[in-house]
Amino acid sequence: MADNAQKNWLQLSLNRFGQKKAAEAIQQLGKALPCSVAAIPVAGVPIVTVKFEVNAAPFTIPNVTCPLFGPEWIRYPVAVGTKGVVFPADAYLGGVSGIGDGVAQLGVLPGNLSALVFFPIGNKTWDPSESPNSLVLYGPDGVIIRDAEKKTTITLTVDGVVIQVQAGKALTVEGNLIVSGNLQLGGTIEAQPGGAPYAGDIHTTGNVVAGFGTGDQVGLKTHTHTSATAGNPTSPPTAGT
Repeated sequence: MADNAQKNWLQLSLNRFGQKKAAEAIQQLGKALPCSVAAIPVAGVPIVTVKFEVNAAPFTIPNVTCPLFGPEWIRYPVAVGTKGVVFPADAYLGGVSGIGDGVAQLGVLPGNLSALVFFPIGNKTWDPSESPNSLVLYGPDGVIIRDAEKKTTITLTVDGVVIQVQAGKALTVEGNLIVSGNLQLGGTIEAQPGGAPYAGDIHTTGNVVAGFGTGDQVGLKTHTHTSATAGNPTSPPTAGT
């Protein structure tokens, strides 16, 4: 019986067979690849669609939707074009990311681009931090700090800072409060607690004007009183002075 056993040694054929099987198994393992954000399916939800920044010619690698790294309690402001890298897990992630459902099964190898998590990475072109040893927080539209139920929030934007405290609660400052600009109040100055009239002193080198902006305003530093007549109390301050 004619064959080519004498031309192709069994040892050589088995070696090539083993190498091919090993290469196929390696190819099925998850891939950590550079990528960038191509889309954000739902604004504000940490799920992104990424495109891979690799030359895979002659193949075309499809875009993949995967979770952004990080806990629920910190929301990173990721935008389209954000560069980073995806890292693979050894098991199915759909059940914990919410992209799918079910429970991951050990021994079931996921597709090599189906169990990925996106991590943004640093870039040398970014502006240097103004304080390398400090935690710096910023976002394209600012920063929001809040509790889980959104009852108390601190919002920082280019237009200023707004602190919103739920009704019945207070913003407490322990120590001195120094304001270098104007202090504008929409309510009254009261003693704490209980809302009683403030019993302390208010020190000022300028004028205190009651009814400011109206035709009946009175400056408490420079106003005059009309002398009281017999049997009548002192007349009110002269308005407009």
